[in-house]
Amino acid sequence: MKAFNLTEYHCIDFSIGNTIFHVLFPLNFHNYDEDWDAFEHYHMFCECHILASGTISLKTQEDEMVANPGTLCVIPKNIPHKIKTLTEPTRKISFHVTISENKKCTTDTFTLFHQIFTSTKPWMFSDENKIFIMLYEMTKNASLDFVSKSKLEHIFSLSFIELLQLAEANTQLIQSDTTTEYNQSLALKAEKFFIEHFNPKSQLEDLAKHLSLSTRQTDRLLRTVFNKSFQELKNDSRIMRAKDMINLNTHSLKEIAEMLGYDNYTGFYKTFRQVTGITPEEYKNTLSN
Repeated sequence: MKAFNLTEYHCIDFSIGNTIFHVLFPLNFHNYDEDWDAFEHYHMFCECHILASGTISLKTQEDEMVANPGTLCVIPKNIPHKIKTLTEPTRKISFHVTISENKKCTTDTFTLFHQIFTSTKPWMFSDENKIFIMLYEMTKNASLDFVSKSKLEHIFSLSFIELLQLAEANTQLIQSDTTTEYNQSLALKAEKFFIEHFNPKSQLEDLAKHLSLSTRQTDRLLRTVFNKSFQELKNDSRIMRAKDMINLNTHSLKEIAEMLGYDNYTGFYKTFRQVTGITPEEYKNTLSN
């Protein structure tokens, strides 16, 4: 459990219907993270994140979900979880929430808010929470000291009303795609890159740009999904093309090596044999026979 130093936090209180909210948020309310890789932890309060940019995975002991820009992540208290960056850079605003019921109010909002903030699993609201994003934009270049407490209370009230509307519609209380599905979609884009955008001079940086990932993330993706490095996949792609060109029988082996960007035939020969287990000559003879 992460301990709180309350001197480093702002606190505001407000109510919606019969629900009383107590919101804590750090002095660095808005955060910019190049790589967010938190160890497994839990909190004594409900933890919330609004993702302004980037993509993250949220993993609990039972679920693994992916959040894209505009997603509101609600992680109820006492749920062990890990958060990891999938696409950089991640920009977010974070805060903690506790709720209590006001018995004097007849308008029942507590039942639904209780379901969200004290659930046994995280929620992801995938529709863009426009008011929280507005708050992020207001504070990203200035301290929250410049935003009055009453204005913050008003913004939070409007945002939770927006959240209430999403919950009542019950269309956004959904589990996100799993990290595996997310990686598979990226892997498909990577495969298409080698097929449709192949260039002998292509580097890892080119694929990373195509996938909107960092080079480190791209390398990690390739090794996770394909169990190969970029260079190994590039070699596979080149040899696949070489085999097609040998099948056509319109160019010599040395011409094919040059067309595929090899500095000399020796390099092509070694790569072909490493990938296929036979030499280019043996492959060509096999076709002739």
